[in-house]
Amino acid sequence: MSVSGIINEKQKSEPIEKYLSVENLNGSKYVNNYGKTFSLLERNLNYLNDKDNFRLINRVDVIPIEVYEDETNRAVIEESLRIINDFESSKEDKIIANSRITDFTVSVSKYYADKGNRQLIKYKMRKDGIQILENCKYDNERGIQMIKEYKDGGFDNFI
Repeated sequence: MSVSGIINEKQKSEPIEKYLSVENLNGSKYVNNYGKTFSLLERNLNYLNDKDNFRLINRVDVIPIEVYEDETNRAVIEESLRIINDFESSKEDKIIANSRITDFTVSVSKYYADKGNRQLIKYKMRKDGIQILENCKYDNERGIQMIKEYKDGGFDNFI
């Protein structure tokens, strides 16, 4: 098709209808790639939607109050925080200090962490900090137990 001068809408649409019609594109490399991409996208979207329904488990690392109030543990935690916040400390020392703090943490559901009374320790290596969880009891054998607020000293559950 040769064109000289101004073309109208009908002349513009003729090559599109001729070369890009469904009949001409069917079975082409473009349509095959589009079909594969669309099917992958559809499967991934289904996976992402389903994943949220099955895996909505929010966990938070906390330090039980009993662990934090122990003088030896508190000294280790405070020294580790000093190292992390010190500009002069090496990256390796900061990583070791962060690991020491993590040794005192227990993972609990966000529900229990939000429900309990808590203090928050903020430091550079964790943007969200670590919570010191109060109304709980902790021992090495049973783990962390949440104390019910409505019963005198009764335990809610073991986590």
